[in-house]
Amino acid sequence: MAFSPWYDMEANGPTFDSNAGVDVAISRQLVHAVAPMFLGGRSPTDPLANPLYANPAGLGPLLLTCGDDETLLDSVRRFAALAKESGVEVALHVADGMPHAFQLLAGRLPEMDASIAETGKWLREKLDT
Repeated sequence: MAFSPWYDMEANGPTFDSNAGVDVAISRQLVHAVAPMFLGGRSPTDPLANPLYANPAGLGPLLLTCGDDETLLDSVRRFAALAKESGVEVALHVADGMPHAFQLLAGRLPEMDASIAETGKWLREKLDT
């Protein structure tokens, strides 16, 4: 399952403050500016647009990865907890010192390559190949 970076349309997690100085990709101001265009007049708490308000019961296994420098870190943790409480198998991997969407830079740093390899391993295990 993949999420848009705007899935916490309220931008109210504590890491929006604590990581504001290191996350150059996602800020509270950016989310507040872009969320209304994504929502099209709907509420930022609409479960169809914001999985933090959805019922994840019945989802297949989830692998959630993020960097600990992300403003979305708390939101990812909250969704992981929600999914686990709903009976969903969840693996959460938080990479030390990594920014938002750090895997996009695979091939440049070992941490990024390791995350891609870890994702591949997880998928192979789930797909039994």
